[in-house]
Amino acid sequence: MDALDALRGVKGFLDGHPDEVLIVEIEDYVKAADMADLLERSGVADYAYRGPNGPPWPTLRQMIDRGQRVLIMAEHRGGNPTWYRRTGEVFQETPFDFRTPSQMGCGPNRGNQENSLFLINHWINTDPKPLEVTARKVNRYRFLLRRARRCESKRGLLPNVLSVDFYRQGAVFDVVKTLNGVRR
Repeated sequence: MDALDALRGVKGFLDGHPDEVLIVEIEDYVKAADMADLLERSGVADYAYRGPNGPPWPTLRQMIDRGQRVLIMAEHRGGNPTWYRRTGEVFQETPFDFRTPSQMGCGPNRGNQENSLFLINHWINTDPKPLEVTARKVNRYRFLLRRARRCESKRGLLPNVLSVDFYRQGAVFDVVKTLNGVRR
């Protein structure tokens, strides 16, 4: 599957799920203009959030009601058009190259520490490929929630994104519900 077909699949999901909000982060190894062109041709750009980078951010309901329910970001080269944002201009995040669970800290990594959105990278590096058995361990409810709360305390921000390997392993959705104050 090429990138255009994959993005058309994202657009199909958005068309079929009108109350969903997505964050699309592109690990960009192509020119920003080329990626923006693909996003426009696929129709995903039609759903792009076009407001400012930060506070006050709209609520999810406001994004849905405005039809701007995709936050589109690039790791490296975003910025033009303005809806194609650089991740480091929106999020502050934790490190991501952990070899053991005990190394999973909350210190700063990419992004300005004044950015108002907080992304926790939460996986164990098992190069050359991620392993489901490892994800089952670190995505357990108690382990993931403790880390999220520890990072929240250290950084002074509620985590907005938990970036994990194998989201179906463990209790990622239960942790998100707890962080959002929703019964699990």
